[in-house]
Amino acid sequence: MNQTENKQTLFASYLLLGLLVSIPVSPVLTSLLEVAIYTLFIATPELRKRFISSLSQPMITSGLLLCSFIMLSSLWSSAPWEDKLEHIISWRKILLLPIAASLCFNSQLKQRFLLTFIISIGFFAALSWLDYLFSWPLQKQPSELLRNHATQGTVFFVAAFSATMLIFYKKSLSFKTKLILTLVCIVILTNCFFISTSRSSYVAGLILIVCIFIYSRNKKLILLTPIFCIIFASMLFLSPTPHAQIKKVWTEITNIESSNRLTSSGARVVFWKNTLPIVKNASLTGHGLKSMQLEYEKQVKGQNGWKGTVTRDPHNQYLLILVEQGIVGLIIFFIFIYFCFKQRPENIYMGIGRSILLVWLGTSMFNGHFSASVEGKFIFLWCGAMLSQTATKNLTNSTST
Repeated sequence: MNQTENKQTLFASYLLLGLLVSIPVSPVLTSLLEVAIYTLFIATPELRKRFISSLSQPMITSGLLLCSFIMLSSLWSSAPWEDKLEHIISWRKILLLPIAASLCFNSQLKQRFLLTFIISIGFFAALSWLDYLFSWPLQKQPSELLRNHATQGTVFFVAAFSATMLIFYKKSLSFKTKLILTLVCIVILTNCFFISTSRSSYVAGLILIVCIFIYSRNKKLILLTPIFCIIFASMLFLSPTPHAQIKKVWTEITNIESSNRLTSSGARVVFWKNTLPIVKNASLTGHGLKSMQLEYEKQVKGQNGWKGTVTRDPHNQYLLILVEQGIVGLIIFFIFIYFCFKQRPENIYMGIGRSILLVWLGTSMFNGHFSASVEGKFIFLWCGAMLSQTATKNLTNSTST
């Protein structure tokens, strides 16, 4: 690789890190960075070579297959073409999977990716605390600095987990780096327990607690997992903010029939009940791309009050796929997930990548994360960076030239 190509590859890596930080912060900046990185990959032979090489990884080919089937389902959808085209364009996020794999092909690059993510999230966690304590005029609530409270809470737990894994299992890190990561982790976790209002993030935190101990492969620690889960749940119960949010879920669900207003948890239960008959009407290949809102509107026609509210998202990723792409689409989705778990990068990054993927799979029971713009981009970027396998010998040698 000549010096110009080396600089272009390095510049692409910095763009990727900027994109990682911008995704939960600014959609405009994210779009600009996406255009820049796509353009650079098209214009640079070495990056194109890396991109093509990454396609040999089953995770990436199955991800592109999933995207292709989602686009194909537009052919039998009754939604307006302008809506379908908008959604097809939004699935450009799948390109972040091979792009991240192309630029994070070894341990050093993956570590840089993680450290950038953790430090940037630590900054926002500190900013959230300052806003919470001193009421800074940021025009946003402390729990919603990053797009919305669900995104912020989940991403905070992801950063804290990643920092913990590096501290305990990355022996090559210096004492100074581990100390900084520990302080950042404390700032983030205290924010999660005292400021965060995202119930999905509490689920994410519980999943990650289990993953930390399973990853250790120490039988004694694994046996202690239930105890630490109880401690985690107790902290949520004792802390006023999460306690109130969890109690709110129970209240909203038990009062669905008597409630005269739309609530977050109550609406989800009603959405799921109304979506099941829609799935049965076209179970094999679904109703097609962007059909959810039209089909749901037919299903709730004539219902009064908030229960007749029309939605374009049942707040369950798996139901959304079943409605729009059917059983075939859901099978292709799980094929992609299967190959994500079959990837074999270095152990620590494999553990981090798999654990965070489990978080998004778990919280996708309550949200359409993979289809969403913010979370979808983050997921594909994360999987590409953390779960990508080592580059071929030729590509590795060209990088070090």
